[in-house]
Amino acid sequence: MSSSVAALCRLDESWVERIERSDRLGGLALRALAVIAVGAGAYGWVFGCWRGDAQALYAAVKLPLLFVLVAGIASLASAMLGAMLGARLSLAQTVVCVLASLAIASTILGALAPISFFLVAHADAPSLAPSSLSVAQAILIWHVVLIGLAGWTGLTKLGALLRRLVPQPAVARRVLASWILLVGASGAELSWLLRPFLGKPHLPESFFRQEALQGSFFEEVGQILERVLGASGAFVWVAIALVMLLAWSRSAVNRARLRVVEGGIELDLGRTDPLRVPFAELAAARAVGAELHVRRVDAKSLLHEVYVVDLGDAPAAEKLAAELEGLRMLPASGPFRT
Repeated sequence: MSSSVAALCRLDESWVERIERSDRLGGLALRALAVIAVGAGAYGWVFGCWRGDAQALYAAVKLPLLFVLVAGIASLASAMLGAMLGARLSLAQTVVCVLASLAIASTILGALAPISFFLVAHADAPSLAPSSLSVAQAILIWHVVLIGLAGWTGLTKLGALLRRLVPQPAVARRVLASWILLVGASGAELSWLLRPFLGKPHLPESFFRQEALQGSFFEEVGQILERVLGASGAFVWVAIALVMLLAWSRSAVNRARLRVVEGGIELDLGRTDPLRVPFAELAAARAVGAELHVRRVDAKSLLHEVYVVDLGDAPAAEKLAAELEGLRMLPASGPFRT
């Protein structure tokens, strides 16, 4: 079991190759689910144990349940977005990728569970005193920060996996950004619906809140920003949206090396095999300073991809752009397009 968990956390070649070939993905999904049940369940017990045995049991069930629900919801949306962005990953491959990232996060949480338990065991016991609410808030922040860091680590490993599975780096980056947004948004909202994990000291231990369906995580965050920042709280959401749009636009660029070959060009994207692009798929080639910007239209998905080649010399970039423009305008068949 330990060797299987280690292989998952490292994303060994055996895992990556099976996902690439869609080979017995059900077995990989079951392994990831088992790791989530153990790791997230152990940390969930620590999460709720400050309030008592009942809340510890509730949280031990709800934290793995939260991860599984996030994987299910995010995977469906991620598969559709991945297809639109040109990732060409099946639903089963997407599910395994998301489960693997959450299993890695669960492994980290399971390893951190003893440290968090030591902290909770030395905290003041819950009581009706006003100071007990401050203790509960501090413990809650501690758990949320650790879960967030573990989740981010899992998504980082997911990015490395996508770079192996998706040929175009820009597509892999956009798919990863979409998946991070989906996992984060669904995780935040589902954690709101499944609360309490810790619970307030003056309220009885419970599996669900009676008002679970009232409000939302994002509505609560908006109200907090409004209380803290006043009317300028709305500008925070606008700033976040602008930063996300900027990051999205910058991620759409592939850095590459280019070589003109018979019938097309080869783009070295830092992978094992270069990407061969026929002249018929070249939509445009233009010089921007010392860089050559090549726009390609994928013949199967009709998606546009931009590749940037840094030539280090503006006249060389202009000369190569003119050459490529002339080659791509040649007839699609004949002695010059063999």
